[in-house]
Amino acid sequence: MPGRHESAWPRFPFCMSSLSTTPAADTQRMPIWALLTALIMTGAVTHTVWYFTSSRDDADARVGFEIRASQIDIAVRERMREYEQALLGMSTIFASGVSLDRARWIAQFELLRLAENHPGLENIGYAPRITPEEKPHHEAALRKHEHPDYAILPDGARPIYTPVAYLAPTHAQQRTMIGLDLYHEASLRAAMDAASDTGRAVISRKALVSQNQKDGWQTGFLMVLPVYRRDAAITTAAQRREAIQGFVFCTFRAHEFAATLLASKRDVRVEIFDGTGQHADALVVDSSAKNAPTASQAPRFFMLSTIPLHGGTWSLRVSTLPEFESAINHDSARIATAGAMLICLLALTILWSQLTLRRRAEVIAEQMTRDLTQSREQLELALEGSDLALFDCNISTGELQLSSRWSLMLGGKPEPVRTTLKALEALVPPEDQGVISTQIRELLAGRTDRYQVEHRVRRHDGTLIWIASHAKVVERDSMNRALRLVGTNLDISRRKEMDRMKNEFISTVSHELRTPVTAMMGALGLLRSGAVGPIPGKAATFVDMACQNGEKLSALVNDILALENLNAGRMTLQIKAVPLASFLQRAISASAGLAQKKNMRLTLAPVPESLSVHADAERLLQVVTNLLSNAVKFSPAGEKITVTAEARGAVARVSVIDNGSGIPPEFRQRLFERFAQADGSSTRAQDGTGLGLAVCKSLIEGMGGQIGYASEAGKNTPGTTTFYFDLPVAGDAQQPAAPKSA
Repeated sequence: MPGRHESAWPRFPFCMSSLSTTPAADTQRMPIWALLTALIMTGAVTHTVWYFTSSRDDADARVGFEIRASQIDIAVRERMREYEQALLGMSTIFASGVSLDRARWIAQFELLRLAENHPGLENIGYAPRITPEEKPHHEAALRKHEHPDYAILPDGARPIYTPVAYLAPTHAQQRTMIGLDLYHEASLRAAMDAASDTGRAVISRKALVSQNQKDGWQTGFLMVLPVYRRDAAITTAAQRREAIQGFVFCTFRAHEFAATLLASKRDVRVEIFDGTGQHADALVVDSSAKNAPTASQAPRFFMLSTIPLHGGTWSLRVSTLPEFESAINHDSARIATAGAMLICLLALTILWSQLTLRRRAEVIAEQMTRDLTQSREQLELALEGSDLALFDCNISTGELQLSSRWSLMLGGKPEPVRTTLKALEALVPPEDQGVISTQIRELLAGRTDRYQVEHRVRRHDGTLIWIASHAKVVERDSMNRALRLVGTNLDISRRKEMDRMKNEFISTVSHELRTPVTAMMGALGLLRSGAVGPIPGKAATFVDMACQNGEKLSALVNDILALENLNAGRMTLQIKAVPLASFLQRAISASAGLAQKKNMRLTLAPVPESLSVHADAERLLQVVTNLLSNAVKFSPAGEKITVTAEARGAVARVSVIDNGSGIPPEFRQRLFERFAQADGSSTRAQDGTGLGLAVCKSLIEGMGGQIGYASEAGKNTPGTTTFYFDLPVAGDAQQPAAPKSA
């Protein structure tokens, strides 16, 4: 067996014996022009290969940078819309006509969850418009009910005052803004006048907006939104100026704005300028302000864009930092150049041997040697060009031989590797070893004909990369025991990174959807509660319809975020023993109201009191109620839905059985995919986001289980559909397990 495995991997010696044995007389007779021509061609080919492969690597890096720069541009625009939506949400308090005080202002702020959903927002406040005649009464009222030492600052007579009267959240370091006349500062006055005339939110020019004990006064912006008297006409700019009641405003500091917006983009520099110019006085945000690159470190890539804002314009400049540029992978260019050099040297060797005068026998022998060498090197180049690392495993001894590509993947020198299964397993993180061991056992036992796994391995520098591993048993003994395993490994880290960027983009879009939905639901809630007065009957119907559709949209956003958190491993599961008898009764009780609307019965088959599973109780409840909800939606009225639970060796199976329409055969392969719905038309009978089963699958697999179904789709009669999941049986119902991330 060792002899077989040693020969399974071809060696690639470079035969140069003809160069060392060529007689001097033969060398002298070789035409000089032929040698010079070969050398020039070698250099030209090598340079051409290097140029094109390097250009391809640079182009890939530029595409990645442009995607990242576009994401930053979108994020800045969406963040500004987010702040505007926050102001609109707070301004709905004035539509109700209730008397405003600090407690109501803070309650509205907390109701809309602005601190949680709007990162980088420092505070949000209200500044009424006060005339000199109203000033004494205004100061006396706020001293009596809100702030004992309240006064409009700075002191002095002015035709108009807009002092900060209410602020949320009310941190101690921000109380210095209470009473501050915003209209007194020129840049803020211009923004407030523009907002008053247009009726829209306006962003001020760069200004000093707040201070704290650590950093002192900070550069930033105010976004202001006008509030008009409820009974006033606001058709024209003149009417709006006459009807102005005050301004809802929010402040955000440039430093915190950059920190929250650019937290995960440390290898690019983001600069935001106030206006269209890019001079130092207009610089507002610089993500690398503390360690900006020197003049000699000019960025390799940069992108400029203009962001139109209400009341002004921002210029966005995104450029690469040395960290980004050092991560550009030129391995393919180096490998391709080395291959081109080897091919050219081989061609030069062949030319050399053809031009030398030697005995016919020696020429024939050397030519055969060179042909063999050429074939082997072409095979090696083909393997290197495919980025595949081959491995050959002697199962009886546990010894492995891997090609030089494997060493390059791990950050080493390009040379073949001899190692053992145990040493190779040590490179795999513990959390990835389970699925590998399972598939290897199935392959060696002959229950599967191929091994295909994507997992991580640790490089020499300690970093982790993703690889796709494929293997097949190529030799067995008379007892059908596996003797030899061969396969390939492929570095798929770049594809995994692109998948991560895609998921991050989906998550970002979902988060940004939550902001306008929150403002919309807040406004609709006020209308529905009668805060703005009685609503006529037909209008109330439309308000109820809007609320119902808003709740569906909110559920869709929450399902998307839950699925992304599960796939990204950001959701922690509290695994412990869950008794199934009481748990399933609780799940049926939670779904009873939905079943009663269709006159349906939910029944639980007898479950042994001792049967428990290892699971997160709340997440498991989400799975069961989702399956019950689907069964109710897709079953005719008056039908019965049955829930069963039974032990099957080391696992317990929970099943939800209905007599609905069944699952169409053409839809079954996509059943657990995102946004999968059997009826995708705009007139489908059942509502749904198409994410419920995808969330259930991720939760069950995160708890170490499996989910599946069995269905008989009926044509003219109902079919039987069973959704089930298997979870590990818990031996001790009182013994909790450690938390784990899904």
